Amino acid sequence: MATRRPWPLAVSLAAFAAVMALWYLPGMPHFPWRGGLVAAAVLAVTWMECGSLKPLGLNFPWPKRTLWYALLVWLALEAAMDFVVQPAIVRLTGEATDYSAFAALAGNAPTTLRYLAGMWLSAAVAEELFYRGYVFRMVERFSRPSVLRNLAAILVSALLFAAPHAYQGLSGLIATFAFGLAFATVFLSVRRNLWVVILAHGFVDTLFLILAYAGKLSWYP
Repeated sequence: MATRRPWPLAVSLAAFAAVMALWYLPGMPHFPWRGGLVAAAVLAVTWMECGSLKPLGLNFPWPKRTLWYALLVWLALEAAMDFVVQPAIVRLTGEATDYSAFAALAGNAPTTLRYLAGMWLSAAVAEELFYRGYVFRMVERFSRPSVLRNLAAILVSALLFAAPHAYQGLSGLIATFAFGLAFATVFLSVRRNLWVVILAHGFVDTLFLILAYAGKLSWYP
């Protein structure tokens, strides 16, 4: 199917604002249904505008070696964030990341499993669809391909990604911003294969929830 001509910029911006409101406005469905609603909206808007999901970085079936790339990205992120970036952030701010919102998961298998399923929908899928796939596509509407445009897309997506994580305190907010920079950079590096960052994001959060269940979140700075 041929890709359609994009909507007028004003219409695209209005659609983007409506989808973004689903993330940020109060009164929306809670986790994980808010994420599911956002994911459905991003997919629907992109399909209606473009007649394809490829502008988001979604190809079916996913490209070869996608799983291997995702595993490598996950391992690299865990090593860099857990042992270098997050300790540096804690030293800079003088405060540890606030993980108290996940205290109820310790030793609670049913709740942890619900969080795990919800995380894959709301974080791995919905956040990557919106913050990487959709935000990148919108930033790219404003200028021709260039290094500066790529840097702008990386920065905007990381800032928007970090904003909803303020409940984790200053250190958590900065760490999430760093993760956003990393996921966005990976997205560009793997030729906009969104499957890689969806899987890598899911692996990162899966390990986090396993440690939360085990009562071992002290592993993180």
